Amino acid sequence: ILSQNTKIDSLKIDLENHKQNDTIRANLLIGIAELYFTTNIDSTQTYLTRAKIVSTNLNYTKGKGDIFRLLARLEYIKSNYSKSIDFLKQSLTNYNLINNKEGVARVYIGLGINYSDLSKYEEAIITYQKAEKIYQLLKNKIGIATCQMNMAIVYSELGRYDKSISIYKEVIALSNEIEDEVGVAYANTNLGEIYQEQGNYPLALKHFYKALSLRKKAADYM
Repeated sequence: ILSQNTKIDSLKIDLENHKQNDTIRANLLIGIAELYFTTNIDSTQTYLTRAKIVSTNLNYTKGKGDIFRLLARLEYIKSNYSKSIDFLKQSLTNYNLINNKEGVARVYIGLGINYSDLSKYEEAIITYQKAEKIYQLLKNKIGIATCQMNMAIVYSELGRYDKSISIYKEVIALSNEIEDEVGVAYANTNLGEIYQEQGNYPLALKHFYKALSLRKKAADYM
């Protein structure tokens, strides 16, 4: 939180020093709004509103894409899934106009999360697959692992445990490759829960212990 506040303070100083209503100012407002998500939702809304005014006046397409995506996150937090999806679709339109593949992939992940919470699992899988294809093109392994993790969760919800287990193993392999121990721990925890559900307690314990050791290791560095 301290580091987060430091980043916010730094961006606020930059904002104060940059009076011109241009894309730089819009990006500063968007950056502050995004950083406030974990500490002050009201401030997030305030800065997004300011950013939206600047971006709209400039017809700043990427800025509008970012703003709609973040507005979607706000609505998701409030469990307003329909509004969240609407904002994500507006974000998608703007990102597509400028061929912003990273933005498009992030929107697809957001759509997948909303669809999953609405129990629209097949739609969730389709959007995660679309995001994964983009991340494959971008060679973004963190993005690929995120999509795979989300798909594994959905397949587990559908009771398709074999498919879920197969994907979690891919997530673990990829997360190990990019040295993402948090991702490995999370995948092992979920695998443990599946094996526990299936009554395979030795395998469940194996994955739970693996996850626990990784979480303890991560805590030692905090």
